[in-house]
Amino acid sequence: MADIRTPDQRLRVFISSTIEELREERRAVREAVESLRLIPVFFEAGARPHPPRELYRAYLDQSDIFVGIYAGSYGWVAPEMTVSGLEDEYLLSGGRPQLIYIKDVPERDARLTRLLDSIRGSGAVSYQKFSTPAQLTEQLRNDLALLLSERFAAKRTVVTGVALPAMRSATIGRDAERAALRELLLRPDVGMVTLTGTGGTGKSHLALRVAHDVQPLMADGARFVALAPVARPEQVVPAIAAALGLVDSGADLLERIRTELAGRQLLLLMDNFEHVLDAAPVVGDLLDHAPRLKVLVTSRAPLHLVGEQVFTLAPLAEPPEQERDIARLMACPSVELFIHRARARAAQLPLDTANLQAVAALCRRLDGLPLAIELAAAHTKYLTPVALEQRMHRTLDLLERGPRDLPERQRTMRAAIGSSHELLVPGHRTFFRRLAVLSERWTIELAAAVTDAAALGLDAMDALEQLVDMGLVRVAPSGAHDADTGPRFQLLHVVREFALEELGAHGERDQAMERLRAWCMELVNESYVHASTDNVIPWMDRVEESYADLRMVIRAAMDRGDVPTVWTLVAHLNTFWLLRGYRGEALDWLRSTGLDTLAKDPDAFAEMPAILRGGVLFAAGTMCYYAEHLDVGVAYLERAVDCYAEPGIPPNLIFFAWLFLGMSRIGANDPLAGETMEQALRVARVTGDGFLVGLGLCFNHEIRMRAGQTELAAADLEEAERLARTHPRRLLHSSLHLAKGNLAMLMGNYAEAGREYALCLDSANSQRIAGTVGWALNGGGYCALLQGRVEEARTLFREGIEAARLGGYRAAMMAHWAGLAWALLLQGDAERAGLLFGAAEAQRSSIRYSPWRVTQSLFERVRAELEKAMAPDVLARSMAEGAALSMDEVLALASS
Repeated sequence: MADIRTPDQRLRVFISSTIEELREERRAVREAVESLRLIPVFFEAGARPHPPRELYRAYLDQSDIFVGIYAGSYGWVAPEMTVSGLEDEYLLSGGRPQLIYIKDVPERDARLTRLLDSIRGSGAVSYQKFSTPAQLTEQLRNDLALLLSERFAAKRTVVTGVALPAMRSATIGRDAERAALRELLLRPDVGMVTLTGTGGTGKSHLALRVAHDVQPLMADGARFVALAPVARPEQVVPAIAAALGLVDSGADLLERIRTELAGRQLLLLMDNFEHVLDAAPVVGDLLDHAPRLKVLVTSRAPLHLVGEQVFTLAPLAEPPEQERDIARLMACPSVELFIHRARARAAQLPLDTANLQAVAALCRRLDGLPLAIELAAAHTKYLTPVALEQRMHRTLDLLERGPRDLPERQRTMRAAIGSSHELLVPGHRTFFRRLAVLSERWTIELAAAVTDAAALGLDAMDALEQLVDMGLVRVAPSGAHDADTGPRFQLLHVVREFALEELGAHGERDQAMERLRAWCMELVNESYVHASTDNVIPWMDRVEESYADLRMVIRAAMDRGDVPTVWTLVAHLNTFWLLRGYRGEALDWLRSTGLDTLAKDPDAFAEMPAILRGGVLFAAGTMCYYAEHLDVGVAYLERAVDCYAEPGIPPNLIFFAWLFLGMSRIGANDPLAGETMEQALRVARVTGDGFLVGLGLCFNHEIRMRAGQTELAAADLEEAERLARTHPRRLLHSSLHLAKGNLAMLMGNYAEAGREYALCLDSANSQRIAGTVGWALNGGGYCALLQGRVEEARTLFREGIEAARLGGYRAAMMAHWAGLAWALLLQGDAERAGLLFGAAEAQRSSIRYSPWRVTQSLFERVRAELEKAMAPDVLARSMAEGAALSMDEVLALASS
């Protein structure tokens, strides 16, 4: 009979089963084995340096007990084998105790039935049936306990000291961290690992799990030092002595600990070190005197010792915002933890789509913090996840009433955060709470301004490092448009809520918000200066990364009726709204603060400067132009021109107001378009600014082409090209290349047009001018079609559709649909061609948009080609069906 040792010696239990079929049962078995402080041994197939049979044979050789779990599948038979791995594991397990469990299933493989018949009479210790993972857990615990109690071969001397506490719950979503920590601790060159992280990330639980993993590999096992009850640093040495079973006899206690540990191979788990950091040198001293000692520390801040390996534990992964697949949602670690803990509370938790989406939203709101998720999941005994999500506006109040057997700091999220907050010195507490007015991600520069760090006598970088060490602030992931101005930081949602409570309690919220408003004003004013230069993109990126804070400042100004602040921030950021696609929100802010009154009543808001009134109307007009609300845009721009007629307005502002009014009138097929563009050119020539004149000529050429004056259009572009040579602004060059491409296309010079569109793309992409990019892709697509490169054309049109979709440019969208329809027709797919062209025509009619001359001519060409290829009734029916499609249906059709 195999020699069975006491649980302190950590027997290994080999679990044999199919993997996918019994995934939940395998987890239940792991929990049952670990609850008895035994080691579960699983064979997981994968990329390994040894053949599978060698691996599971080696695992079996090192295991003390065999547990077989069987359901319906016999498992895979490898090419070189005559039996499956499942049966082979059983056959190799002879000579050790065997516990067999068979799940009730409707059908079972014939070969598995034969195997079970042979096992039944084999004398296995236990042969039982089960229905659920919970039933299996209970059976296995009882069987293992009975097996161990009956088969102790001999009693061993019990090692003195405080053994590791038993694991009382499953470890979910931490497989990677668990393996990495275990590997780090076992490295010969590592003596100490400190596990840090925000309060509530599960540091203590994971550290204990890893300690249980490592303990069997330590000749002298592991000891647990609970530091939460320790009030002062000088009490750490007695706490270590107690964990080692040493009695304080009045002699030098630290020296006795050194002597005790000197030759021992032992793991010391020191839990919750953050409030006794001044005792850190004691740990360093012990490591110096005990070369085989391993120390695993949990702390909200590193100990900053030589040789310390810091392992920062992040919250659990959250489900992506757009994820809808039920299987992927349930596999997300934070969602999995929520479901597991909710079920442990006997919750009624139907996992339908609505509840799963609510659970996913809750996990995102809770930033994947395990403690917060567990506290929230407890409420599902009375509330569905949908109902719970609706009550999350006061998160900290909801995350109360944790289990009574947990330490006080882990019973509520407020207590968990508060225990870290109490460890800060007063200046850092003030700095921390003032950060609460910030949202999303922020820079050191912004943190310094909003907290008034200089007045606190703090260096903002040093203060942030302290808060990061304490887990109250975390370094934010990089953003797509981050300027190169250093790291970004953020507060977790629940931490920010705590900081807001502190800020309110100290009466500092208004002052902090005023500092944030002043900082945003300065940022916007600097961005406004750079908006008319080629340096616009880095400044737009800076605005983008602070957009959430800017939005908060604007809404706060609206709440207090501060119209000048709202209008200044919106008007000065007009380029940002146009380039980055926040037009709808900006227009809503302007309309909420009197935009339409300003547009209709010349005497409204007369107390405000004309440059601000005109700037607001110009911003609204350009946003409406890009959104293809042309009639409304024309009205706003006409009033902007009136405001800019007052003295003291910079000429470049007057020019752009006339230019966009002319462009809007072109799109609206307004007969005044020509006269308006002429006025824009006159203003530009009066300024003597070659850049403005060149830009005006680039757009005036459309008036020429509509009138059939191609020679005059060419002359305008020749003059613009001469000016561009001495004015290297990218906006002028991209506009010039687009205009030259349009003229060449209209003249039938497709190769030349293609070259110009390609040059336009190079220039416009560098400035992220989405509208120009979209039209250049459209022109390039038509050029490719007309030169027989159909697949290239389809690629360009699809890129253009995506650019138009992201930028919200419906006019460019319809032009791409029409081009794609022609490409499909050339490839013999007349049916889809008719549908797409019908959708394009419906879009044009919907926005009442008059395409520019080159686009109009191409539309006419596509229609003519369709009419040649399809019978009139078939084409009419196909176009009608296309016109009835939703936007999503058309996009799906275009991408297929």
